[in-house]
Amino acid sequence: MPTKASASQIASLKPRKREYEVGVAEHRGLIVTVYPSGARAFSLRFRQDGILKRIRLDATTLSEARAAWLKHRQDLRRGEDPAAKVRLARVEKQLKRQADRSAPTIESLAIEFVELYSKRQKKSWRADELMLKSAVLPEWGLIQARELKRRDVIQLLDRIAGRTPVRANRVLAVVRKMFAWAVERDVLEVSPCLGIKRPGAEQSRSRVLADCEIKVFWNGLVGSGIPTSTQLALRFQLATAQRIGEVVGAVWSEIDRSKGEWLVPSERTKNSRANLVPLSPLAASLIGEICLGPSDFVFPATRRAAALRIDVVTHHLGDVIARLGMAHFTSHDLRRTAATKLAELGTPRVVIDAILNHKDPTVGAIYDRHDYAKEKREALDAWAKRLKNIAAS
Repeated sequence: MPTKASASQIASLKPRKREYEVGVAEHRGLIVTVYPSGARAFSLRFRQDGILKRIRLDATTLSEARAAWLKHRQDLRRGEDPAAKVRLARVEKQLKRQADRSAPTIESLAIEFVELYSKRQKKSWRADELMLKSAVLPEWGLIQARELKRRDVIQLLDRIAGRTPVRANRVLAVVRKMFAWAVERDVLEVSPCLGIKRPGAEQSRSRVLADCEIKVFWNGLVGSGIPTSTQLALRFQLATAQRIGEVVGAVWSEIDRSKGEWLVPSERTKNSRANLVPLSPLAASLIGEICLGPSDFVFPATRRAAALRIDVVTHHLGDVIARLGMAHFTSHDLRRTAATKLAELGTPRVVIDAILNHKDPTVGAIYDRHDYAKEKREALDAWAKRLKNIAAS
């Protein structure tokens, strides 16, 4: 049995070459072990059902040890086993630690969502990645996914909607899908987005540039200060009526200059259907202004061989619009403007749909296997002439 020492004596205990134990006076069974390093550990020795037991106390000071000793002595008086309770608490702590390690943060969940879902299911996966990185991870990145509450989602959307309501809708769409995906994979039990409505009112877009606006924009791109590749990409989109994502992702292997054609492969189109775009003399001249360099992309980024990013083009377009003092419009409005002008030139709707690569759900379209290549070329050539006249008027 270790010798007994008072509280003041316990405080003055010195380390020795070997560890030793001292009992605390007036505290039956409370023992302090002093190690050669000077560290101390408190434990409780007691007898229960004729068996001598000992448990280590979760205490670093004498006052903490006294509190733990009192609690365990009360357990003994009630006939409970302090050792069993300590083992149970230790197991629960280990299980919680393991659960905490396996519980993903919002950042790790977002990375998995983009890699395992968005990249495999969506051609626009970069938009999901950008939205999560710019709007979600700065706020929630280090939070464990299972700790995120519905109120957290609402507060984030409210902050975004205060500036840009439509962007708040887009953020909700991405995080709602991400959490639903996490529930499907048994990462979460329930999505914190359940029952949350879009915070911003959506309006159908109908912006079509008038001829005078087309002239100002077309001519104002030169000398606007934005990179030349962005200028040409925006002009090329207006001339061909294609989506900006398909334009900036165009590579030289898709362009047949001898035939004056651009074949957008199915893996890069929204509807997964390849689209043959006849290049008018105007469109061909635009890509003819680009020097073939080390990049495979027709419209490469300024300082590297990669493609232009859609968000960069959007930013540059905003700069041009502000510089020219024009009413706001988007790159998609350029596509809508081209389609509207094609209709004004008398182009049949079926040909416009073919140029835009829209799917026709009617029964007649199922049996109509004509590619409309000749009609598309004639229509885009006519639009190119009209566009040149507008710019020169």
